[in-house]
Amino acid sequence: MDVLQSTTNPSLQAELRERTEQYNQLWLGCQRQFAEMERLHLHANQ
Repeated sequence: MDVLQSTTNPSLQAELRERTEQYNQLWLGCQRQFAEMERLHLHANQ
């Protein structure tokens, strides 16, 4: 990670962090949806 910090400018790093955060939120949302679908599926099968 030190290599990346020394070669990129701060604004690019900030943007990268922002993107990573956005993707994390998106991924968490997908996981939640999947868990909910699975729960409903299991409930429907009973």
